[in-house]
Amino acid sequence: MSESAANKLLDKLSEATVPPQSSSTDGAAGEQLNFMHDTCDADNELAYKIKNSDVCLATRHLATLLRAGMPLVPALAALVEQLQGQPLAQIMINAHDQVNAGASFAQTLEKHPQIFSPLFINMVKAGQASGTLEEVLFKLAHMLEKREQLT
Repeated sequence: MSESAANKLLDKLSEATVPPQSSSTDGAAGEQLNFMHDTCDADNELAYKIKNSDVCLATRHLATLLRAGMPLVPALAALVEQLQGQPLAQIMINAHDQVNAGASFAQTLEKHPQIFSPLFINMVKAGQASGTLEEVLFKLAHMLEKREQLT
């Protein structure tokens, strides 16, 4: 990442206000996503099935596809195929459809605050703005891996 791109990313992140997030676990289902909010209605039950490791793996796969030169919409389609049958697949299908219709990837993630933290979303926004989405996604995957190792 060039120094100017890194500075832009840091500026964007410093502008973002990130509230503290709570952690939720369910012994039977394994560790749940660390970025989940305490409240969840019936429409968001899917969020409780998505593990931190699922988001981490999907983030790394998407970053790898982008690094290989694949544009975002086809990369999301390929990611959906890889996630087939997993709870995160439906969210990525929606993200693919919305990005294909002209929304930014960060805008699609904002619709799922029970899964993606404000930090995650703001880093994606900064990556899109600076043209370094692939790098940002790799850093997010690394951060999620480290967080999982700590728990």
